[in-house]
Amino acid sequence: LNLKTEAVTALAWSHDETLVATGSSAGVLKVYKYATKALEFVITNAHNGNPCNLDENNLTVISKGAIKCCAWSNNHVFLATSSEDRSVRIVDIKKTSTFWHVEELHQGNSSFSAGELIIIVSADVNFVGWSPNSKLLATASNDCTIKILDVANKQIVFHFDDIHAGNLTTSPAGISTILGPVRSLSWSADGKKIVTCANDWSVVLLDTQTKTGEVLFSDICNSKIPFSIVSL
Repeated sequence: LNLKTEAVTALAWSHDETLVATGSSAGVLKVYKYATKALEFVITNAHNGNPCNLDENNLTVISKGAIKCCAWSNNHVFLATSSEDRSVRIVDIKKTSTFWHVEELHQGNSSFSAGELIIIVSADVNFVGWSPNSKLLATASNDCTIKILDVANKQIVFHFDDIHAGNLTTSPAGISTILGPVRSLSWSADGKKIVTCANDWSVVLLDTQTKTGEVLFSDICNSKIPFSIVSL
């Protein structure tokens, strides 16, 4: 019996609709030509996964390499991917090679506990989004932070911490969960603001000029189901 164990976990059209990027649960990035269905290039180890020690008890969480998001820059120069392994990879499309691999971009923490139970908050990078001018890349993580990258200069220019506070809940089965992971983000057309959404059922507005934020909406999902923002 031949079973396929690798899943396609992310995909994105290029803005000129000539290329389609796919990311897999094994951390493989593939780019196809839409017109011919031919494989343009592949990066087999785009995200490998790595171990990370998260607290004083030396508890180790193995961060796998599944690709969670693919995003093309608006100027069709770069393709960014994010992963469970806490990293972001930015690929130069013309050179079909890595321009910048930002490892351990988000760290995660284990600051929540319930009795003897320690809740490990991973640092998966759930989403990446380009600013309209393609100069900045914003990343959203399970560790409740947003980071802004200056891609050309390969620098983290600033970050928003704990923008979705979340909370600890315990189900009838005794399973506790953290409700603060940031799931998605979207830039405003002028590139000055970002809206984010998270498992804590809120939408937050971030001002990239003043580096401040405010809650726009809270408890907007009565069903308590996380959601994604499509556009602003």
